[in-house]
Amino acid sequence: MLAAASISWTTARADQVILGAARDNTLYEQKDGLLSNGAGEFMFAGRTEVLGGGLIRRAVIAFDVAAAVPPDATVTRVELTLNMSKTIAGPADVELHRVVGDWGEGKSDAPGQEGGGAPSERGDATWIHTKFDAERWGSVGGDFVDAVSAVLSVAGPAFYTWGSTPQMVADVQGWVDDPDSDFGWALIGDEDFVGTAKRFDTHDNLIPENRPQLLIEFQPGACTGGEKLSARCKNKDPKLDLIKAKLSNGRDGASVTFRLDGDPNTDVVRSVRRGKAKAKFKGVADGDHVVALLECRVSKATTCE
Repeated sequence: MLAAASISWTTARADQVILGAARDNTLYEQKDGLLSNGAGEFMFAGRTEVLGGGLIRRAVIAFDVAAAVPPDATVTRVELTLNMSKTIAGPADVELHRVVGDWGEGKSDAPGQEGGGAPSERGDATWIHTKFDAERWGSVGGDFVDAVSAVLSVAGPAFYTWGSTPQMVADVQGWVDDPDSDFGWALIGDEDFVGTAKRFDTHDNLIPENRPQLLIEFQPGACTGGEKLSARCKNKDPKLDLIKAKLSNGRDGASVTFRLDGDPNTDVVRSVRRGKAKAKFKGVADGDHVVALLECRVSKATTCE
């Protein structure tokens, strides 16, 4: 198990990143949403034993994919690794389902083994809340798709890795293409029988190497993820100006498209050389303007006076 929150390297075939979780929590079955564990060391999936009421636990976990994978990359492989640290149950399937609504991680921190949860704090995800205590799920127990992204039989304490599966790859590709939809996965355990709960370590666990990790392998496109764009207006005429745009930290050999003010008719395509590319927009009217680098979701505002 790699003991780093975020590692990246390049192979001959593709790029890889390993991410630590950005947030995680447990949805504790409780009709009023009064339990959570946003700052806890553990999260749970399955049902508690009879003495615990046979109540459902569902873990939610998300990663900041867009911060590590360039916006035009093609995802080819995805693996989620979790440390399951405690259970009284034998082997049980734990499924990943893509979450379709935003949710929070507050300051609640359950005592002891954390299976009973703690009083929900402001911003916590709960059984009925996306963010305690004002925002709610569309359905009690969380909003996630029916389709299973991956399933794995989890037995005794050990590290477990889900994937790679086509649906996990599709999920992560969707988060690369639309970062605002990155709400992660719900871990759904065996909810048909009592005493099936599995405890997994969270990104707040005191042992760094036991924290969740997401491996993403991808084919890079035109973007590095570290592009910098500058735009400057030069006064050439009282009414018509010239805007010069410059890209740095680009990917050598890539073709990139500069666009002014969202108008496709202004597109200028350039090849990146030594990490740089330039474009000029002539005959620009006075006022505020925005130059965008289409492939990399980078933009820069400038004003012509």
